[in-house]
Amino acid sequence: MHQALKREFDNLKTLANKKGKTIALMESNLENVIFISSGKKLVCLVVREEEIHNILTCFKVNLKKWEWAEAEGFSISDGLPKALQSEILIKLPTPSEYLGYLDL
Repeated sequence: MHQALKREFDNLKTLANKKGKTIALMESNLENVIFISSGKKLVCLVVREEEIHNILTCFKVNLKKWEWAEAEGFSISDGLPKALQSEILIKLPTPSEYLGYLDL
């Protein structure tokens, strides 16, 4: 797991503990991608290394659409059509929006 994502999860865990919430980490096969769940809500965090700093991008995950895609024979590992990707992974423009989505 990328160090920036590890720090982000540690910060989220601290925030969740302060609020009496529970979060869980799900690592992916990609070093720069993790999933964080809070209850029935799931976000995907992606870090992109730039020359000077890292950029964190956050997406809420539409689990119903993901399950539908898998039932229809689509596979994340084989790659999804762009249109379907944007229906499953919905970009959250700011970190505060993803914190709000996770009720943190």
